[in-house]
Amino acid sequence: MFRPSKRPLGHLRHVIVAVGLTLLAACSNGGDDAAFEPADSATESTETDTDATVADDTGARTAEQPGADEPDERDETAAPDAASAAESEPAAVEPDQPDVTTTEATSATDEPVPAPVELPPLFEGEQVAVVGSFDVWPNVGTLFEVGVVPATIIRSEGSMPPPDYFVEEYGDQLDQVGTDLLAGLNIEVILAQNADRLILQKTWEDAIPADVIELLGGSDNVLFLDDLDWRAALTQVAGLAGVDPAEVLAPFEIEYRARLDKILAAIDHDPADVTFSTFTWSTDTVATSNHTTIARAAADLGYQLNEAAFSADVTTVSFERVLDLDADVVLIQDNVGVGLDEIAQHPVWSLSEAVRSGNVFERFAYGSGSWIETMALLDDLEVYLTQYDAN
Repeated sequence: MFRPSKRPLGHLRHVIVAVGLTLLAACSNGGDDAAFEPADSATESTETDTDATVADDTGARTAEQPGADEPDERDETAAPDAASAAESEPAAVEPDQPDVTTTEATSATDEPVPAPVELPPLFEGEQVAVVGSFDVWPNVGTLFEVGVVPATIIRSEGSMPPPDYFVEEYGDQLDQVGTDLLAGLNIEVILAQNADRLILQKTWEDAIPADVIELLGGSDNVLFLDDLDWRAALTQVAGLAGVDPAEVLAPFEIEYRARLDKILAAIDHDPADVTFSTFTWSTDTVATSNHTTIARAAADLGYQLNEAAFSADVTTVSFERVLDLDADVVLIQDNVGVGLDEIAQHPVWSLSEAVRSGNVFERFAYGSGSWIETMALLDDLEVYLTQYDAN
């Protein structure tokens, strides 16, 4: 289940990341053909607002990339006089950064301004179809983020409609896409799309026989897209399109780093001294899983993960052992609908350090680890982590 939207993401993106990048720069300068319906994975979909400059109407993204004549804005080991040193000796550009130097001076001080990093065009003149039986939206969102509007979306009847915040972010692109609802997915229906490229859900990868993949166009045209890791998904899409993944990832990496730095600048504690946990509260038990996106974001911010809360697979834990999941900061997904106040009164969980210090926060089902869900998670973490009370 996706969380309901608290606020639109798209209209904030330009402002947030543009400001974030400006501040960072200022700091650094001073089967067969029969009916076929693979089973969905029972594993909990793991979760999940920065801003790069939003590009054209297709949703393609640009971002300000540090130029070769500027020091690395993420270098926290530089001496206090690094700005003056940078004026005399340019910092090296990392190997995977595209050459974006420019001589055009547009600032008030006539200093060179980095040229924008633009996404390369993907799948020009090709028909792309997205097919899934439960939740196709993370994969659709990945395509939208790189400026690709699929010709059609095929999903089964009863599958999840696009959540509100997805529509708020990608409404213009959705209006351009045809959507087919099917009682059951089958090979004939997929073939009838005459798509040049097929994007299928990752959980089908081991279920569809190799001969069926060949029938659908072969591995060069069929992609089982990862929806648990936005980097992996963008890398896969770039590979299918035959472009350098580094070119596609570059603006997203800048945006992600800017969001992390914005959170770190807002908190008043050292993440290295704080443990982090998350789990799902149900009627009779609590559940842990890999929570890929939450684990990645918390670790990237520097928090210590309570490993017991990040199991490889969905694992149930009895209420008697719920204190094993305690930490300085805890995010709980309430599957019962009773609210965090009532959960905090549970005779065992009420003894937790997180409850006693008031550092338990609500976790939504962010849906996946795709880009938009990752941004939704960071949006919430920015609020929660600035409320953290170490006492």
